[in-house]
Amino acid sequence: MTANAVIEDQINYVTEALICSFNDFIQRHTDDKKSLEYHMSSELDYCIFSALKTLKIMHSILKLKENHLTECIYALSRGIFENYMYICNIIKDDSLFKLKMSPKVDEINYTFDNHPDGSINFNKVINKKTGEKTTIKINVSDLVKNLPYDTDKELYTVFYQTACQYVHVDIMSAKSYYSLLDPYDEVDRSLIACLISSVLVELLLLQISLHKNTKKRFKNDVFYLCNNNLNIRLINCLILANSDPRHQNAILELLLKRIENQFHGSVNHP
Repeated sequence: MTANAVIEDQINYVTEALICSFNDFIQRHTDDKKSLEYHMSSELDYCIFSALKTLKIMHSILKLKENHLTECIYALSRGIFENYMYICNIIKDDSLFKLKMSPKVDEINYTFDNHPDGSINFNKVINKKTGEKTTIKINVSDLVKNLPYDTDKELYTVFYQTACQYVHVDIMSAKSYYSLLDPYDEVDRSLIACLISSVLVELLLLQISLHKNTKKRFKNDVFYLCNNNLNIRLINCLILANSDPRHQNAILELLLKRIENQFHGSVNHP
C-alpha cells in the first residue's frame, strides 16, 4: 500500500471511532427531551455542545477531504483547537464558565450592554437585578496559560496562529491556495490536514472525558480507547507522514511529541 492509502485507511478508522465516542458522550449525558429542548446552564452543557459541534466539524472535514480542500480543513481544525483550549480552561478555572461564558446566554439574569453609539456591546453584560456591569470578554491568547502541556502552548503558536491565516483573509496563505495537487507526492496535503485534525479531536475528547461531571465509566472507556488503540494508529501515521524529507512539518513533530506524552501516561487515568 502507498503512504496515502495507509494514512487514509487509519484516518477513516480513527474518525469513525471518534464520531462514535462523541455520540456516546451525548447519549450518556443527556436524554431525548433535553436534547430537543437544549438550554446551556452548566459546564456539562458546554461539553455536550462541544461534542455536537465537533461531530459536525468531523463530518464536514470528511467531505472536504474528498475534494482535497486542504485550506478549508485547516480553517475548521483551528476551531477544534480553540474548543480544546476552552475545555482545558474550564477544567482549570471553576469561575470561567460561570462569570465569563454563561452570562452570554442567560437571558433571565443578564442583558448585553450598549456602546455609546447604541450598538450592542457583546463584551459586557448588565445584571438585570443589580444593574452591575461586567466585562465578559475572553482573549484566546489568555487561555494558553492553563493548557496542560508545554507542547499545547507550542501548538498555539505553530498551529493555531498559522491556521488563522485560513480563517481570515490573510495574504500569507495565498501561496497555499495557488499551489496545485502533486499526484506524485508521497502524502496528499489534504490527508496531512485530516491527520492533524484527527489528533486535535482526540485531544478534545480526552479533555472532555476529564471534566468533573463526565461519568466515570465514559472516562474509563475513552482512556482505554485512546491509549490502547487510537494513539498507536495516530503515532504511526504521524511518523509516516513526516518521513518525506520534501515535506517536513513542524506541526506533525509537535503533535507526535504531544500524543507520545499522552500515550506514556502523562495524563492521569480518570
